[in-house]
Amino acid sequence: MYYPVLDMSGTPTGQGDSAFAGGLVTQYAAEGTAPSTTVVSNWRQLKIQADKQIALVEMTNELLQNSPYNAEKIVTDVLQEELYSRFDWQTFNSNGENVQGILDSAGLVSVNRVTGGAVGLADLAHLLGHVHPRYAAGYIFCCQPKTYSSLLQITSSNTGGQLVMWPNNNTINDVPTMRAFGFPIMLTDNVPALGQPGDVCLINPSLGYTIGINRNVEIALSEHYAFNLDATAFRITFRAGGSVNYPYPIILKDGVSVVSPFIALGTQGSSFFMTKPDRKNGGKPDRDKHGKVCERKGRGRQCR
Repeated sequence: MYYPVLDMSGTPTGQGDSAFAGGLVTQYAAEGTAPSTTVVSNWRQLKIQADKQIALVEMTNELLQNSPYNAEKIVTDVLQEELYSRFDWQTFNSNGENVQGILDSAGLVSVNRVTGGAVGLADLAHLLGHVHPRYAAGYIFCCQPKTYSSLLQITSSNTGGQLVMWPNNNTINDVPTMRAFGFPIMLTDNVPALGQPGDVCLINPSLGYTIGINRNVEIALSEHYAFNLDATAFRITFRAGGSVNYPYPIILKDGVSVVSPFIALGTQGSSFFMTKPDRKNGGKPDRDKHGKVCERKGRGRQCR
């Protein structure tokens, strides 16, 4: 499957043009006159390879017959949930051909961690500096479950040390807001462990990620596959793939500032990764022969 997406890899000139429109520049024209120049937006094809995922489970007919509940539904629900869970993990972590992971994307921007081994208010705030200004409403925090204890204890000196996650600084009997700076917080086990790069991410999936589904989940049963075992076989299949839309950070109109649909908290004291435009390459990020984005390191370069 192929999808058209804007190529936002260019570097604006600082004259009001924007990478968001793929290099399109508008101009004033008098009545009945054509524009002095014609500028066409840059587009590219996004390939989604929706290959098949499959799982097979056997259950003895004794288990199926003795259960007071609908055992077939229990098995199929577990299979379907695990398949979706696996696909979710791949959208964050995979570097394969079928599903490209967010954390492996060259468009990921990583921000220095201030609070070592935990998550602090400054850590969350620093992520906001790379939010796409036109699509800010679509971002969500994705946090590793063990970060929850750190989040619940975050205080702000601007509010006299009040707990940020508790409405009106109420008691621990109240339900925490599960929002930070207005953005929803989602706990997920698809990101790395607490303290590792990527344990807290600020992402905009609707802007930065495309999932292509060729065939939705299909479940089939067979009494013949394991006939000699007096067992029933359950097979589940799913054809889907996914890819990041922009394998590079996006440069704002000032030609310097960088935003991205995917922003991650790095390690404490780690160098800030930001893809700088290569002026010799038409303002596009420097890439190696494999398409990985590179940054200059002395006489060499580091690619990822």
